[in-house]
Formats: sequence, C-alpha cells, structure tokens
Amino acid sequence: MESEALVLRSKTSGENDLWVDFLTPALGRLHGIARHGRKSHKRFGTVLESMNWVRVRGRDAGGWVSLEEAALVKPWLRLDAHLPLLMAAFHAIELVRQLVPERSPDARVFDLLAGCLADLDRATPDGAAATVARFEFRILEASGYAPNLRACLSCGRPRTKEGRFFFVFREGGVYCAGCLPLGTPFEPLSRAAWPAILAQFVEYQLGKPLKTRKLLTDKAFCG
Repeated sequence: MESEALVLRSKTSGENDLWVDFLTPALGRLHGIARHGRKSHKRFGTVLESMNWVRVRGRDAGGWVSLEEAALVKPWLRLDAHLPLLMAAFHAIELVRQLVPERSPDARVFDLLAGCLADLDRATPDGAAATVARFEFRILEASGYAPNLRACLSCGRPRTKEGRFFFVFREGGVYCAGCLPLGTPFEPLSRAAWPAILAQFVEYQLGKPLKTRKLLTDKAFCG
C-alpha cells in the first residue's frame, strides 16, 4: 500500500521500532510498525510524529501495516510556536482516535482532520477554541453522532430566536420548554453556552473525559 496519512500517535516499540497509529483517506485508521524506525533516517527520517501529514509505503498484513518508508507531505509552520494551537491540534487528533474505529474508511474524516490542522496552523492563538469547536461538531456529524439542533425532538417546533430551548444530552438534541423531559440532564441552549454544551456532549458520547480537554482549557498552558 502507498497512501497519504496523518499521524495520530507514535511511540517506541522495543528498542528501535516505532508503533504508529495513522489515518488515511481510502483505508481509514490503521496501525503500523516501522522496523528500526528510531534509527533509520533514510527510510523514515523524523516524520513519523504525531500531527505530521506524510506519505507512507508499506505492506498491509490485514491486522497491521509493516511500514517501509515515510516522507513529509506538508509541514506545519506555526503549531509548535504557539502552545494554544498545539494543544488544540492534539485535542483534534485525540477526538479522531476515540471516535473513529480502525479500518472504517471515510475520506471525509481525513479531510476534516487535515482541514482542522491547516486552519489551526493559520489561526491566531485566540482562534484555537473556535476552530476546535467547529471540528468537534463536524467530526460528530461524520461519525453519526451529530446533535439535533433544528427543532424540538418531541413536538417538532423549529428552533427560532423566540422561546427557550434546552439541550438534552441523553437524547442528543433540543426540546422546547413545554416538552422538556423531567429527570434527565439538560442545559439551556444559547449561543454563549453552546461551546461548553458541545464539549460536554462529546464526552457524553465517549463515556469519559478527554485529557486533552483539560490542557485545551488550562490557563497554565493557554494563558
């Protein structure tokens, strides 16, 4: 196989090998082993690092890929220079790792992640949160978990500027005040509250909090 890929995670396996989790447009998310990847600068250089956009060549054994060569396709010029952008990029990658099953091809997911990383590479540090929020919604949509925000899930009343609506996490959508079910977690929906609601909904779908979320919002990291 030969394909462009986005490296989601890379770690040492044994003394010199690299275990790589990567996303491709046509084959989806794959796992691979780069034999002697830590020392073979001719075949791999230093490109098999998280976030890198690379072209890989290898043998697909069905369960995993034996990587034979990798080369950088597109460098990110600003992510390493601005910690909020870097934390946002790690968060986007972790969302893909948690939401996207292995070997579930969907070119939209690759394009979404590539687009998010490119947007972050062009953004100012203050724009990181908005870029991540857009990506979160779109990756939920691509994964089949998109929240329903258009109308009340019960009566079908369209959500407009008039009248209050509430987001119910268990149902993944909004209810008007008259239909709001009792005894289930909800949040009043507003433009200002939406980023926090979306973040909470993502973790509701995953069934656990993400460590990258804390880094994304920690003032010690992001100022």
